Amino acid sequence: MARKVFNDGDILFADDVNVIGNPIVDGQDELGRGPKVLDDYLSDESDQIKNRFYNFYDRLKVTENVGLTVNYNGGNVLLGNGSRVTLTPGTLNLTDNSTLFIYVNNSGNVEVANSLANESFPMAYVVTSSGNITTLEDLRDKLIDRVTAAGIPPVDVIPAGSGMEYYGSTLPNGWLWADGSFYDPLNYPALFSAIGYTHGQSGSLFAVPDKRGRTGIGAGQGAGLSNRTLGQVLGEERVTLSISEMPSHSHGLNQTPHSHGITQTPHSHGVNDPGHNHRLYSWSSGSSDDRTDALNRANTSVAGEVEPGRSYLDVNGSGTKLIETATTGISLQSSSLNISLNTANANISVNNNGGGASHNNIQPSLVCNYIIKF
Repeated sequence: MARKVFNDGDILFADDVNVIGNPIVDGQDELGRGPKVLDDYLSDESDQIKNRFYNFYDRLKVTENVGLTVNYNGGNVLLGNGSRVTLTPGTLNLTDNSTLFIYVNNSGNVEVANSLANESFPMAYVVTSSGNITTLEDLRDKLIDRVTAAGIPPVDVIPAGSGMEYYGSTLPNGWLWADGSFYDPLNYPALFSAIGYTHGQSGSLFAVPDKRGRTGIGAGQGAGLSNRTLGQVLGEERVTLSISEMPSHSHGLNQTPHSHGITQTPHSHGVNDPGHNHRLYSWSSGSSDDRTDALNRANTSVAGEVEPGRSYLDVNGSGTKLIETATTGISLQSSSLNISLNTANANISVNNNGGGASHNNIQPSLVCNYIIKF
């Protein structure tokens, strides 16, 4: 509807007066409407709407700079965990020939990536080509459907710093290889907060654990076990046993038969014989009777001469010996033998057992990749 024009003498109706009394500044060419309010019409004072609006509207705004660089304004952002962060203005260097998103991540840092994170504040969509920015779209006031039902994780139950076996060859999103590489804490703040410099440091960079070729054990001291500290590296693929670690065993002997010669100085022993006698039990009548002489005791006689038909005894009828026993008293004098045993080489050698080489110390294993959550 065109704007109504009044001329002198025209009748002014109540509806016209009411519309004129409550104008709408929407730029339409109708009665009761007016031109849109321009910035130039508004006050620049800090407490006026113009200043307040642009302080809000320009926060985190991305503008093109030179070549493949963009600038962004600072501003305050409320994160999903309820904390508030203040971002200062900055400059970003973009990758050439890429489609990129610029956003504030859930840690309160400005990031550039090929896809928009599920939890983020979108700032801009950028396309680069041949060293120039060909597209720069402001996303701050856009409703972006960046999460589909299939892509919504039920709960992110895996905290930063968690590690796991991975049997794929392509690194999944949100994970890094556990290969001892170094990273900037500014790019991975949650992971750095979890592990710090425990696994290595190069300047300000921190290292992730190097799980290549290694298995994991629990930190601390279990019952009857050694104390192990977080990040400690130990163990060997091959081990050579020390003497104290070897089991009890035996060695064979090689021996060449041998003999020992004897050296002897000739010697003799003297004999000492003091002489001895045997007493004979006998008696004498004291006179001669011109008879055959004989000795007798206990009805037993010892004849001085042989008589036919007589037997000779050594004991009498009572069993008493007719001749008393007596020792000879002979002794053999001592003398040194002077015998010595000559030395001889035994020619004994001990056979060697074992080769002295190290042995395989690896448990039965299945090789896989290890990854760590950031």
